[in-house]
Amino acid sequence: MASKRLPKKTVVQMDMNDDTIEIYASGYEAHIMTGITPSNISDVCNHRKKKTAKGYKWRFLNEYDNIKINDEEILNSLRSNDEVS
Repeated sequence: MASKRLPKKTVVQMDMNDDTIEIYASGYEAHIMTGITPSNISDVCNHRKKKTAKGYKWRFLNEYDNIKINDEEILNSLRSNDEVS
């Protein structure tokens, strides 16, 4: 049986002060770059019992309006890409 792939969702890695550290195209990309398991990142993004994964906050970009990015053009581009995926 072939597994169903869910659409990728852009995820935002933040410190405990809600400052953006990095933005990743997907939880899997965040896993590759940080070593944090995708399920831990997903649990935080989906507001399950976990509030952090390995000391970082995580949010889906399309659900997080208070993201601290200095360049509004980059933020708008990321949001439009996330809506298409």
